[in-house]
Amino acid sequence: MWLDEKVKNTPKDGFMPPPPNSREFAHLHKDGSIHVCLPPKDIEIIFNAKWGEPHPYKKHGVNEILVYAPQNKAELNVLKRIIIASYEYVTNEVYELVE
Repeated sequence: MWLDEKVKNTPKDGFMPPPPNSREFAHLHKDGSIHVCLPPKDIEIIFNAKWGEPHPYKKHGVNEILVYAPQNKAELNVLKRIIIASYEYVTNEVYELVE
């Protein structure tokens, strides 16, 4: 997922490398797991829930983590909310999830 360059005032730690021009904030893997950039408060929640782990770039100041693949529909809904949280982080906007 790549944020349009027209969106301004984004967090410097909200995008994946390679800096400085990357606008990627999340991507999906074949196994259903995702790499995603999130604010520290959300990362802490995910780690405490054992839903993910740090990405190696985390030590370089990027708030990127790996979130494990969902195993059922309820977990898929959680994953949707994680992606939305990432979008909200990089846009400084609140997004309403329509189900």
